Amino acid sequence: MRVPAPTPDGRVRIGAREGATVRAVGRAWEEGDVPTLRRLLASDVVAVVDGGGRACAPGRTCEGSEAVLDLLIEARVAHPELVVAEEAVNGQVGLALRSRGLVVAVVGMRTEGARVTDLWVVLNPDKLGGWREPLTGPLDFEREKGGR
Repeated sequence: MRVPAPTPDGRVRIGAREGATVRAVGRAWEEGDVPTLRRLLASDVVAVVDGGGRACAPGRTCEGSEAVLDLLIEARVAHPELVVAEEAVNGQVGLALRSRGLVVAVVGMRTEGARVTDLWVVLNPDKLGGWREPLTGPLDFEREKGGR
């Protein structure tokens, strides 16, 4: 697995291609576009979900594109109100999932080429404290309020 080299400040920067892949996953996930999601996931993709015992999460790591695809689609079906937005997650392009304006999950990804190899999903409310601020930036604010 290829891991980008950190910059002098210790952060790993994500390139334009990786950012485009994360954005494509976000769009496909929000739209429920299963064929596109399937194409964007590496066959050996791994998803780690942190519910911290306080949020509903699988009790194990999800391995393989079909298991991870099922996880993503099940979340979408269970929560059709989710808005998926691109955000900086640990200094890289990631996704924040909002329900009625509040962040309910944050997703970090590692990509290799145009495919996602790893997902880290944080559902644990104790770890989302800093994300629970009201939405104030240019991130699809009208959509959050039910516009468009």
